[in-house]
Amino acid sequence: MIIPAANIGDLTELPEHVRNKVEIVPAKTMREVLAVALVKAPRRPSGIPPRTPSRARGPAARA
Repeated sequence: MIIPAANIGDLTELPEHVRNKVEIVPAKTMREVLAVALVKAPRRPSGIPPRTPSRARGPAARA
């Protein structure tokens, strides 16, 4: 869970068993948030075909 770095002190309000089960990452900037949140997808094992895009959805697809 990514939280604002300024809120680190508030973590004491969470029960210890919750804090121990969740990875908490404090972030000061949006750059830090994105560095943690956006990671490369794992490589697809060989022999598994790539996914095909699903059909379009929305009003234009129903016409």
